[in-house]
Amino acid sequence: MTIRRRDLIAGGSTVLLSAAGATEPASAAPRAGQLRQIDVRRDFGAAGDGTTDDWSAIENAGLYLERLGGGRMYFPSGRYRLSGTGRNITVRSNIEYFGDGHSSVILGTNAAFISPQGAAFGRSAYGSYAYLPIRDIKAGDRFLELANPSDAAKFQPGDIVIARSTNAIVTPGDVLPYYVEMNRVVGVAGNRLELEDAIDDGWSGLIAANVTHHVAQGYSIHDLRIECDAGYPFFIQGSYKSVIRNCWTRGFALACFNAFTRSMAHDINATVMWSESGASASLFEIETGSVRANFHDIDVYLSGNVPESARYPLFYCQEFSRRTLLRNIRVAAAGTELGLVFQVMSGGHQIENIDVTARKIDKVLDYFSYDPAAYQLNRLGLTLSNVRVETLEATNSFNHGFVLHNDYAGGEVRNVTVRDCTLIGSPGEGDHHLIWFYKGIQNGILFDGVRGRGSVAMNTSARTPNQAGRPSAGDLAFPLKNVMLRNCEFTRITSDEMQRQARYVSCERLMD
Repeated sequence: MTIRRRDLIAGGSTVLLSAAGATEPASAAPRAGQLRQIDVRRDFGAAGDGTTDDWSAIENAGLYLERLGGGRMYFPSGRYRLSGTGRNITVRSNIEYFGDGHSSVILGTNAAFISPQGAAFGRSAYGSYAYLPIRDIKAGDRFLELANPSDAAKFQPGDIVIARSTNAIVTPGDVLPYYVEMNRVVGVAGNRLELEDAIDDGWSGLIAANVTHHVAQGYSIHDLRIECDAGYPFFIQGSYKSVIRNCWTRGFALACFNAFTRSMAHDINATVMWSESGASASLFEIETGSVRANFHDIDVYLSGNVPESARYPLFYCQEFSRRTLLRNIRVAAAGTELGLVFQVMSGGHQIENIDVTARKIDKVLDYFSYDPAAYQLNRLGLTLSNVRVETLEATNSFNHGFVLHNDYAGGEVRNVTVRDCTLIGSPGEGDHHLIWFYKGIQNGILFDGVRGRGSVAMNTSARTPNQAGRPSAGDLAFPLKNVMLRNCEFTRITSDEMQRQARYVSCERLMD
């Protein structure tokens, strides 16, 4: 059975324990200048024996610290079991979750750490908030201006506000806004919400909502081992300026992030296990509302195989996330057949120093821009650099390398740089492309130091209709503008049009 990530968690813990049950432990009294620290075993009765269900004790500890405004939650060496689907550790604002490293183990089921609203924040809830009209914004603004001055009373310093586009993709159970901006309010002046950080990207047509109680801010998770054999170690659906670091994980993915804004995860050692039943997911799923998410210095060991229809991309920067940084990540999957390595939508993402070893893959990169009539940020491109993908199958080890497309009428792919990337492997029979300008006008594209077996190709079959409505003999529907290949190595160029449409500098043809 293929498990869809949005069906995996139906809203987190179905019943949160009463804060009245979280009595103050005498041992938790802090020294002057220190954060309140509690021990989940000593102070709240967690067993840590690997058998007892410790969910209630851990949730009571979290509610206690939440009532105090934050603190430190310590998991001494032990094995803390969360028994059953929906019994997860709720990540709360300003709480530090930590242990003794590899010997402090969280045993989850469908997920271990989840956000305050479980899966309810993000795409499944963007349509449900009480939105207020606001003025258009420009890049560099440090405020949101409310259209109705009386709405300012709904905010105070420290609140989390989201601004989103009024236009969105609406599917059953989901709303995917084309634009989401999450920020912290630092002041209210007249009808203006003063923001903690400058806005990166402007947008016209916006509404805003106060989502403070649905977002965890200022938390950290570190020095823990987190195991969820049937799910996600981290299912974070609303996070602001928080950190996950120095952890060991096991599950069928590493994390699913939605609205993971100005937050980071780093120095993680992950074991990921896919199964023939279809239990799989993207290692890094970075979705709507994630802005400036940062993931670096992560090692992944991936084992198992799933049916082709259940192969998720390893790295998934899609659904209107923006400006993600993925850096220094290694994936060892020598016995596994993968689909996509990177599936990325335009959004100004930066991906660098990635090493992947697999038995075989379908494609290295599927990069696309969205409907130009609806999406205002197609100009935000991609920088992909220092990527090495090695496939070990003796023959037919990959289908395609780097594929760029915009599938909408008049759509462009803009501002993409792919630099110092190598695909090692043997393409099978037929036409396998190393670089493929698949659909859409391609504008401002640089491939520099890209190497691998496979051709360089573009779509020459589609022609622009002439005045009579018939395809013109000479005008390509998807021309290349300002496209350069420099210091690249490939087996061939597929057409005269491909030869004419791009500029080639110090490129070499490999022998078939």
